[in-house]
Amino acid sequence: MKKNLLFVVVAFMLVSSAILAFFVFQNQSDDDSLDSSAKDGNEVQEESKESVSNTDVKFTLEEVAMHNSESDCYVVYDEKVYDVTDYAKKHPGGAEAIFKNCGKDITQVFDNVGAHNSVQPQDWQEYYIGDLE
Repeated sequence: MKKNLLFVVVAFMLVSSAILAFFVFQNQSDDDSLDSSAKDGNEVQEESKESVSNTDVKFTLEEVAMHNSESDCYVVYDEKVYDVTDYAKKHPGGAEAIFKNCGKDITQVFDNVGAHNSVQPQDWQEYYIGDLE
């Protein structure tokens, strides 16, 4: 009887150790991928901050108008130029609302949409790429 109990206890400890090792290894892998994602995200944020602070970049309306497709979409709002190519997929009103205005000054169109009342241009800083000449 004692041998059976000892066998069960040892088996339980081995299985528990294996399960614990699996979860520790799994969490370590997740943490490593999160660390690399966080590093990548920080690099993107740093690049974004650089572009936000770089008001030396100037565009003409003609240059903006060349970026008028779903794969390359610039818009102008209040004399500032934004690359909204990636944002279009996230737009609450649908990507088509963005794509039909690629390459254009959207200031009046944007200001006339009631749903935009709660949206502030400072929310767009990650898409800001320069100023209109």
